[in-house]
Amino acid sequence: MDEALRALEQRVRAEEPDALRALAAWRERAGDARGAWRARAALARVTDAADDWRALAPPARAPRAAVVVRDLPASEVVVALHRGELLVRGGAEGLRLVGLDGAERWRCGLDGEGAVACGPDVLVPLRERLVLLDGGTGEVVADAPLRAGARPGRPPGYTRRVGVSADRAVVWHWTGAGEGARTVVAAGERWGEVLAHLPLEGHRWSAEDRAEVVAGRVVGQAPGPRPRVQVCPVTSATAAWTAPDEHVVCADEAGVVTLEVVTQHVAGRRLTERDLRTGAARWTLDLPAGDARLCLAAGHVVALLERLEVRARDDGRLLWERPLGPRPAAVQAWVVGDALLLLDHSTPALQTLDLASGAERWRASLDGEAVDDVEVRWAFLHAGDGALVLALFDDTGIWGEQRLLLIQAAT
Repeated sequence: MDEALRALEQRVRAEEPDALRALAAWRERAGDARGAWRARAALARVTDAADDWRALAPPARAPRAAVVVRDLPASEVVVALHRGELLVRGGAEGLRLVGLDGAERWRCGLDGEGAVACGPDVLVPLRERLVLLDGGTGEVVADAPLRAGARPGRPPGYTRRVGVSADRAVVWHWTGAGEGARTVVAAGERWGEVLAHLPLEGHRWSAEDRAEVVAGRVVGQAPGPRPRVQVCPVTSATAAWTAPDEHVVCADEAGVVTLEVVTQHVAGRRLTERDLRTGAARWTLDLPAGDARLCLAAGHVVALLERLEVRARDDGRLLWERPLGPRPAAVQAWVVGDALLLLDHSTPALQTLDLASGAERWRASLDGEAVDDVEVRWAFLHAGDGALVLALFDDTGIWGEQRLLLIQAAT
């Protein structure tokens, strides 16, 4: 048995997919949630398969309730839904995990503004270090310094944001004097070890500072006077592929990991879906004039134009469409599981449609008056396996600075 285990460990160190699958299953049976997630994360990175990336986050379930369950306290800013509960930051109180019943599970004194989920744990980026918290207890699991790129005689830089890409944490941080860096840190078995440090000077920093991490790649705009989509591995500044005269309009949605990116040509209304690995075009589509807002789902592209359009991911064909009402710009949409959740700020009302057919599942009116200037109101959806929380912001004073609505309780 000991020899078999040692052989498995050697194959894991060599990152053999079969060994990583076996290790993930063994740790799952042993109740080691953190270890199982790290093995699955390494597997996703090694195999680069969409299903492996998707398995790293619990799938969000479509809301089944026809009414909003209740308002939640809105005195704090919701960072994310984690383990079916609210991860919030509240100023001097620091980061807290609060149950949907309002009870506090844990709190720590760290500023959790940039906190993100890292498997079952919570990764908190601070000015010059990264802290890993146990998602169940809030206790510090690991604390790693982040001093890469520091220069003698200069004031210390600070972390701008962080993203988790499988078993790697990608940190964008400012190093001063118009310069920044992308530092990649191990978020798996060798947690905190710097794997790559890429200084980003001048225009390259300003371009990448707005990039996103999608399935092990940095997706954003390339530096330079002409628009150009650029995709590169997280550990490299060299582009794997570029698309001249295009913008990124959609790369990923929370809980939906894809290996495609949708781009738009700068000279017109042409959309192109490209393979994230190669940049090869899968299909193109010429949209009518006007504003276009997109979101991705497994197998579907959702476009909010003057009408709502849902198209197939494989060839761009129209699956179904329906009107958005007299104020299309006032409607926001999110894909949640096998459903499409619509919020019409001009009513205001919530509506859930079946993603495959467009059939309405339920509709619910929200308390509060509709306003003519819908631009002052916006919302964010936090989706998890156990609940959906909609954060509503309104500068008119009708709802206050933030209102939280629990749409679906855990069942």
